[in-house]
This record gives sequence, structure tokens and C-alpha cells, in this order.
Amino acid sequence: MAFQLPALALPRLWQRKPANANDAPGGEPPRARALAFLAQLPVNTQLALLVGLVVACLAIDAILVHFESQQSNYATTYIARAGKLRTLSQRLAKAALQATYGNTEALKQLRESRDEFSETVKLLSDGGPAGDINLPPTSSFARPALDKLTQEWSKTEKNATIVVNETKTLLGLGAAVRTINGRNSTLSDLAEELVALTSGSAPSTRQSVVAGEIM
Repeated sequence: MAFQLPALALPRLWQRKPANANDAPGGEPPRARALAFLAQLPVNTQLALLVGLVVACLAIDAILVHFESQQSNYATTYIARAGKLRTLSQRLAKAALQATYGNTEALKQLRESRDEFSETVKLLSDGGPAGDINLPPTSSFARPALDKLTQEWSKTEKNATIVVNETKTLLGLGAAVRTINGRNSTLSDLAEELVALTSGSAPSTRQSVVAGEIM
């Protein structure tokens, strides 16, 4: 004779997860409950919340626009100052060469270019006022290039300062050179006259050679 055992019902140790939000306790998803809560508020309160949310969004948008515009201004200033350094370096080389001949204007340009280059390097390195903005120091991304430039500039600035400090001496040398060049035509005329005189008095061959060398 066969025996049939009754089915055993074991107790559940955990609850079954609702299949969807509608199966959650309360019968409504959290979003629907939040909307329902807002719907129960007075109209004035709902309008105040809506206006506050719109104002907050506009404020965040304004902050983001300001930040983006500020970063754009910084980038533009960095590029302009770096390009200015390149122009100043070319002007320095040209002015230094002409300054060695005692050129007054070149000495002035050398001094001004040296000072302006130093100020620009300091601005890029430490930051500070630059027109209408307060420029921050150069970022770590471009800092290695700036450090190399600063190192080379310290040597060039030292040499430029030596030339500027010798302004009085260079001006004296320049005046002497201009005096020599100015009197060169007079010396040439006198030498030519000497050649003519020695030729007219039948000079010796040695005298004619010496007169020709003076020419």
C-alpha cells in the first residue's frame, strides 16, 4: 500500500522584492508620492518653490558662463604675453648690437625692452594685474617651459644690464667713431692734395708710394 506525504511549507527567511515600483509598500512609486505631496501644498507655496528652482538654475548657469569667460580671458592674456616676449627678444638683440656703436636711441630701447621683458616674465610666473583682469600664475602644465625661459632670461638680463650700465662709455665711443668718420673726407682731400704737390715737384718713388698709402 502506497503512502503519500503531505507537502511541507517552509517559512521564508526573506521577503520577495517587489516586481516594480507599484508593488512597493504604499502602492505608489516615490516619484508619484513626491508629486502627490507637492499637489497637496497651497498654490502660493508651489509657485514659490517653482520660482526658487528657476532662480537657482539661472544662478548656476550664470556662474558657469562667468567661469568659462574668465578662463577664456586668461588664455587670451597668456598667449598675448608669450607673443610679446618673442617680440621683445628680437628687439633686445637688435638694440644690443646697435648700442655697442654708441647709438643713443638703441641704448634707450635696450633698457626699456629689458625692463618690460622682466615685468612680463614676473607676471607669468607669479600672476598679478594684467589690464582689467587679475591673472593667476602659470599652471603646472606650462610651468616647465616658463622655468626654462626664466633661466635663459636671467643670463640675457645680466648681459643687457652690463651694456646699459656702460651707456656713458658707449656714447663716448660712438662720438669718437662719428668724429673719425666725419674727418675722414677731410683727411682724404688733404692726402690727395699732397699727392698732387709731390707729383708736381717730381718726388722720388718712395714719396709717391707714401702719399698713395695715405689715400
